[in-house]
Amino acid sequence: MGLIVLGLLAFAGYTFFRFTVRAGNEGVRAYVYLEALNKGLSAYEANAVTTAMLSDSGSDISSGTIDIARREYRQVHDGKQLAVIGFAYRNGMRSDMPFWYTALARTAPPTAQVEACYGQIRNAAQTVDKDPKADAEMLTLPR
Repeated sequence: MGLIVLGLLAFAGYTFFRFTVRAGNEGVRAYVYLEALNKGLSAYEANAVTTAMLSDSGSDISSGTIDIARREYRQVHDGKQLAVIGFAYRNGMRSDMPFWYTALARTAPPTAQVEACYGQIRNAAQTVDKDPKADAEMLTLPR
């Protein structure tokens, strides 16, 4: 009986470890995705860049990116990965996590640090001029 309980505890520990590693990878993906959006890429291009950069976890690019993301989370975001991941999901990042995790992350409110670092993504998308001629006409209307 004790051996069964020990086996179940070992399995639960292994499953928890695997999930936390996946969640950490999703945090790195969110960081890379939001940085790509900050550089002016579209959501489709940012997803492609994220996948390409992190496809081989043993490469120098992936290792460097993971170190930079870890430092960014520690120094800028106070270790709050879920807020960054949720912000990335709301801005079009494709999820590699289970549905329930994605739903949980989407509901996480963005922190002040996330808004300061990546808030201009949303502002830039909202201020894209659809019809500059209409805006010029609106400015010249008689008052």
